[in-house]
Amino acid sequence: MSTGEYPVVINLFHTGKRKQKSTEISCKNSNWNEKQKQVRSQDKAYKEKNAIINEKLECIERRAKDYFTMFNDYDLNYIVSDKPIITQNLNTDDVETELTNFFDVIDRKIEDLPRYGSKKVILQVKKCLKQYYGDNIPINSIDQKWFNDYTSKLMEKNKPQAKKLIVRFLTCYQFGLDNGYIKKYIKLKYNKKDFEYQVEKRALNKTEFSFLKEMRNIEYELYKLGVELNNYAIYDYTYKFINLSSTKAQVYRQFLIRHSSPSSLSTSEF
Repeated sequence: MSTGEYPVVINLFHTGKRKQKSTEISCKNSNWNEKQKQVRSQDKAYKEKNAIINEKLECIERRAKDYFTMFNDYDLNYIVSDKPIITQNLNTDDVETELTNFFDVIDRKIEDLPRYGSKKVILQVKKCLKQYYGDNIPINSIDQKWFNDYTSKLMEKNKPQAKKLIVRFLTCYQFGLDNGYIKKYIKLKYNKKDFEYQVEKRALNKTEFSFLKEMRNIEYELYKLGVELNNYAIYDYTYKFINLSSTKAQVYRQFLIRHSSPSSLSTSEF
């Protein structure tokens, strides 16, 4: 690769045959620990990369196990594909696709996403679910009662994080419905107000107000230095503190900057 990194792949071997599965991860040769099959900590994104690699390995191992259980053999091409493991009804010619573990649905969703950043946010959902429910969530167990339990467990987290985990779970659930992995539609509901961040509104006390004023003075000195270095001239800079006795302390900052060129004049107010 032009970046000097090498792709990380999973090699599968069976009866003299070999198949590779891309992890969509790459790293420099010096940052790869061959013994542990992990990216070294010298790589800034080593935690995220190792998480992706481990997820891919778990998925391949699970698919290999499921395929052998079903067919008493291994088909490397099928195992590394995105196709669901199929069960055959021996009494008819019908072929039925079936997933029973919701984590398999999440894995399909991760594989379906093109970007590493998008995969990462779904991996966070999977990590959270494993923390609460272990390695298996039967798809047929997911109903409103189960969803209520999941959302109640998330109350221990900060509200913005909990809300994201709920929304991303529902994204995976909808993906399962859209692709036929989840057969029975159940509308899962939660109270959005329980996960809204509430901002406390109050007047500033004397200590807080002094601290704010001091920080603005420091900021102004840094600003003057930046202006001087960039050949700007300060025209005016003022503070206005209004209605300090009211429940809201409104702080306005206004400055007017004039560039050395007389044709350039700008104003900003916060």
